[in-house]
Amino acid sequence: MSFRFVRASGGTESTVGYYRIHKFLSTGNLIVSFGGKAEVLVIGGGGGGSSGNVGGGGGAGGLLYDVDLILSAGTYTITVGAGGAGGAAGSYNSGANGVDSSIGSLLVATGGGGGGKNAVAGIDGGCGGGAGSNSAHGHGSIGYDGGVSAIAGGGGGGGGMGAVGGDASGTNIGGPGGVGLITYTAFLYDASIGDALYAGGRYVCGGGGGGGNTPVTSAGGKGGGGKGNGYPMTGTEQHGAANTGGGGGCGGYQATPIIGGTGGSGLVLIRYLYPGVTENYLHARRDRMNIKGVSTQNCLA
Repeated sequence: MSFRFVRASGGTESTVGYYRIHKFLSTGNLIVSFGGKAEVLVIGGGGGGSSGNVGGGGGAGGLLYDVDLILSAGTYTITVGAGGAGGAAGSYNSGANGVDSSIGSLLVATGGGGGGKNAVAGIDGGCGGGAGSNSAHGHGSIGYDGGVSAIAGGGGGGGGMGAVGGDASGTNIGGPGGVGLITYTAFLYDASIGDALYAGGRYVCGGGGGGGNTPVTSAGGKGGGGKGNGYPMTGTEQHGAANTGGGGGCGGYQATPIIGGTGGSGLVLIRYLYPGVTENYLHARRDRMNIKGVSTQNCLA
């Protein structure tokens, strides 16, 4: 049996168990001196929420995961996508799409779709933006679609990686953001990554809440989604949480339309078996096997 270890540098580096981890919270380079297989998680930037009170929440950034990505020796540009801007204040405006995150050209996670403004459809993205009042949702290319609106008094929630954004209700309340994913919690080793603990785990990629025509806020999706404000506005604009890919919430209305929440930035995590600690483990295992008379000449390579 032969083992080949990746050796690389870049980002914030740490060792957890038998793994070396590279965390990129912003754009940088991964320099690979020895290639091999790596486990990777890539999250695009979340979409921005619409301004005003009856628009859609931003869709979450798309999430891609690969347990056996082949990294060859060389330098890879690691792009961490920014969250999309919320719709501008002073009038009704749709939110902007989040920016894609990527590992070179090997893996590209699409940014979330912006929330649609009053009477305008949500925008397509990694997860779809929520609909403005009386409009259709945006479509998700990786995750789920945004919520729809069949009323004049509310917008749909942005889609998440775990569920569709909620539809606007008949009581003039915006739809909640779609829930994100907890699937890769073991990979989110840093307590600063992911939304607050839910039943022992952490979420990423939740959609932003839509706005309504009442002072009730709509929930952002678990995983960094911002809340959606209504009318009259009862708080400040609700941004997607940083490095979760969460969608921004609808801005709300207080005398004039309030700016929409900015989407949360993306994230890139890379990990692989680390030569130092893993070789020590294998040497110890070989010594134990030798005591039993087992040949382990080819255990290490």
